[in-house]
Amino acid sequence: KHWLRNISFLAHDHRVFAADLPGLGDSPAAPLPHTAPALARYFVQGVRQLDPGDRPVLLAGFSLGSSITAHTAALLGDKAGATVVLGASGMGSMWQNKTHELTKLSRSMTLDQVRAIVRNNLAISMIWDRAKIDDQAIDVQRKLLAQRRSLLGMPISTSETMFDALDVVAGKTTMLFGEHDCYMSPDVASCLQAMQQRYPELTTRMIAGAGHW
Repeated sequence: KHWLRNISFLAHDHRVFAADLPGLGDSPAAPLPHTAPALARYFVQGVRQLDPGDRPVLLAGFSLGSSITAHTAALLGDKAGATVVLGASGMGSMWQNKTHELTKLSRSMTLDQVRAIVRNNLAISMIWDRAKIDDQAIDVQRKLLAQRRSLLGMPISTSETMFDALDVVAGKTTMLFGEHDCYMSPDVASCLQAMQQRYPELTTRMIAGAGHW
């Protein structure tokens, strides 16, 4: 659902599969162990089932899904024609947990209170430009929050697993960050510079005026 507004645009030129991560959204429970390489093996099976043969595919992953996508590309080899990671996690000390800054919801709140809190939480953690936080964004986030998670994402996000994948696929990977992505430490520009130095073959881009989502 985080890809809702991208699907129809991308579908003009591509056949698009927008999949929930295992254990999130509408997908079944995440298989153990909850590591990016292990979950990538799960995705490799799906990619090969959906698109058999050797024709290259384009992969994209957002946030928690970014490091899993990068590991999927590494396992797919030449089958992965290009990879895009957006708002990437799994970058060690460059990624910081911001969940402590969010307001928790409770069953005693009215619908208006819930929507106001979700809007404010989105402004803190996801969408920097508050004018972009419309009813659709709030509805998407509320539904995601209401769905039961079986994937423990924080150990992946706080690890250095992205580096392990980029050691293999940096040359065909583009890393995108919104200018105001709150999860990057100390800031997006510094992190992108560090990544470019570590992986000269990596393509990096910063999206002006954007946050994490």
